[in-house]
Amino acid sequence: RTPEALPEARRISEDRTEHIILRKAAIFAIGRLGNPADDSDRLKGLSKEHHRLAQAANPALEQLSK
Repeated sequence: RTPEALPEARRISEDRTEHIILRKAAIFAIGRLGNPADDSDRLKGLSKEHHRLAQAANPALEQLSK
């Protein structure tokens, strides 16, 4: 739980030039460290971008809602 990593995780998650595995790891971190107000729309958009990103974004959305 390193909240300082959240801005970088957000950047990586949306960077289409990054490897998809790294983006999925960043999405996981957002689910753990983020908040619904700032990250729900981001995660919903990522889940629509690619089915592999949805594998991380959907559980991250669930985590945010807890």
